[in-house]
Amino acid sequence: MSAADVPQDRPHPSVKELFLGFFGISVVGFGGVIPWARWMLVERRRWLTPIEFNEIMALAQTLPGGNILNMAVILGHRYHGFAGALAGVLGLILGPFGIVILMAMFFERFQDLPGIQGALHGISAAAIGLIVALAVKMILTLKGEWIGLGFAAAAFVCVGVLRLPLLPTLGVLAPLSVAYAWFRLVRAAL
Repeated sequence: MSAADVPQDRPHPSVKELFLGFFGISVVGFGGVIPWARWMLVERRRWLTPIEFNEIMALAQTLPGGNILNMAVILGHRYHGFAGALAGVLGLILGPFGIVILMAMFFERFQDLPGIQGALHGISAAAIGLIVALAVKMILTLKGEWIGLGFAAAAFVCVGVLRLPLLPTLGVLAPLSVAYAWFRLVRAAL
């Protein structure tokens, strides 16, 4: 989908807005940006609908590299081609780059203080909570998609509960889910 395909009632971000939007995502969501990305892209700026976010996220996860980086490229390219993709990527990496340098300097100096380790554990717990909240929001957009939710549940049970290897599990479930999606498209076209 290109910028021309996006409904006119939705905002069309400029290259600068893409840069600042992804810069903001990377700075506030440092260490776990996907929940912040959904909030910014869907709820705050309305650049994507919840369904579009899920679709772009699914595509971003299938591509090599980081999910949010792939999402920045896809969304940036949608609106402004190469310049938009570059703006999204630079927005994502410049903030965390500076933060990591500053944190490394801070940690090097204060790593032996007792409160530092406790703070790191607290940050980890907050990141897990954000990931769970994102999963719930993404699932809520799939109302009535029981078979799709079944595939997600099967993957969770196989990998998370039964501890089956990820690649063989995906090797079975991915072709089945793609075949189901293809069947739905063919049936809808008739």
